[in-house]
Amino acid sequence: MNILPVLHLTAALIYINLVVFVLSKNPRSPVNIVSSLFILCFAVWNFGDALLHFSQDRSIAMFWENMGSFGWIGFAGFFLWQTAVLTGRKKLLKSFLFYLAVFAVPAVLIYAQWTGRLINDLVRQPYGWGVVWSESFWTVSYYIYYVTYIIVSFLLLLNYRRKTGHRYRQKQAAVIILTASVVAIAGTVTNVALPQLGNYDLPPVAPLLSLIWAGGLTLAVTKYGLMSINPATAASDIIATMADALLLLNPEGNIAEVNTAAETLLGYRRVELLGRPVEMILSSGSSLFKGPEFEKLFE
Repeated sequence: MNILPVLHLTAALIYINLVVFVLSKNPRSPVNIVSSLFILCFAVWNFGDALLHFSQDRSIAMFWENMGSFGWIGFAGFFLWQTAVLTGRKKLLKSFLFYLAVFAVPAVLIYAQWTGRLINDLVRQPYGWGVVWSESFWTVSYYIYYVTYIIVSFLLLLNYRRKTGHRYRQKQAAVIILTASVVAIAGTVTNVALPQLGNYDLPPVAPLLSLIWAGGLTLAVTKYGLMSINPATAASDIIATMADALLLLNPEGNIAEVNTAAETLLGYRRVELLGRPVEMILSSGSSLFKGPEFEKLFE
């Protein structure tokens, strides 16, 4: 039994469940909506590849390759859109040309695939079908589109990570950049470079490798609060951007959060302040915090 189509089908189901998970966090959030569409591209891609490798007839296999093109062509555009929403590029998101780039360019390339101008043949292999790229203007256009959109998205994320003062958002960007980079490089090798060189020994597993990318996105959702807002992350984001020193206390009177300005003023790291009872800090006899600089915090 060929295990590759089973893996693709399993991956497609994982992606669909991830879409449901992301939307369940906040179905009205623009980031959630665009992220779910981005992940859905991987689901379509894997589903198309599963039926491609299940098919014995070349024409039927090519039909499923074409169906999968909605995913393997469209995902770069949706990644750019997701990145623009995530990084708060409001001017970009109001631009007609931006949406033309996100939707029209991939649509033209999908049409080119359906009319045999990109992948125009299949080669039977032990694992299923290997793809044959056409030597045409359209193939070069696809490469330019794919590489340009990924690079621009990475630059937006890197710039966002450098400028944002929010620790959670910095971690979000780092996780997405790292996982996306691994998939983009490995996927380009297996699905584009090797077939172009006539090497079909390694199956085109980019849609399977994309689970790493989706895993990074899931980590950003569950650990760093990418898709949801809770009191802890919201409070952290708010006080992190304040110029004045601020301590946030929990109902028990212990320090629950501290911003950078307070760390600088007190001369202690955040980890050393969290959990400390405020009475200990305010006590005139405390040896931990003394001096006029600290008293300014409570003026």
